[in-house]
Amino acid sequence: TFVFTTQNGNARGYGAEASATWAVLPSLMLHGSLGLLDTQIDSWRIRPGVEGRDLAHAPGYTLNAGVTWYAWAGISTRLDVTAVDEFYFDISNDQQSSAYELVNLRIAKDWDNWSLALWGRNIFDEPYATRGFFFGNDPSLGFAPELYTRFGDPRQVGLTLQFNYN
Repeated sequence: TFVFTTQNGNARGYGAEASATWAVLPSLMLHGSLGLLDTQIDSWRIRPGVEGRDLAHAPGYTLNAGVTWYAWAGISTRLDVTAVDEFYFDISNDQQSSAYELVNLRIAKDWDNWSLALWGRNIFDEPYATRGFFFGNDPSLGFAPELYTRFGDPRQVGLTLQFNYN
């Protein structure tokens, strides 16, 4: 049996976010962003004992950094790294994700109104959990609670052809 309850608790959260782009050279761009978040549960009647803990899905930091190089004849290359701190999956349990880093790559050729790009997301095929549920579902284990996770997208590779009309 499952019981679903919606209840408000008392919590606080403070954060800041910044981003910057720097043209180091006409052919070289650096970009980055940083998000910092501090949350804390002050009280939660339905689940005592979580006071002082972070809110669910509230990583302490998120970071993105990258470089784009514009080569000759409309060819460009972009490399991005994204990092996310660990976070609690839910208020109902103490299970957490692990911190993770993802790397994305894009190589493109632009000419006239056309663009052709070969791209890869999560190119090192890093497994990372985006959701987590903790409950008993397996009768062979006596319905002992287990963590069930939903993972983020695996490696993806694609080719994009684009026409821009003005």
